[in-house]
Amino acid sequence: MKTDDKIIGGYSRINFKEVKAGANIYSIDGRTLEEFTGLDFQTWRESWDKKYK
Repeated sequence: MKTDDKIIGGYSRINFKEVKAGANIYSIDGRTLEEFTGLDFQTWRESWDKKYK
C-alpha cells in the first residue's frame, strides 16, 4: 500500500486458490502475522473482531 508516493504498509502471499486462515501471509518485510503482532491468527482475529465489529 502506498499513499502520496510513500510506502505505508502491505503484505504478500503465495497465489493459491485456497489459503488457510492466516497461512502464507507475510508483512512487507517478510514477517508472519505472529512475528509482526506477537499473536497467533485466532487470537489476532478475535481481537480484530472485537475492535472493529
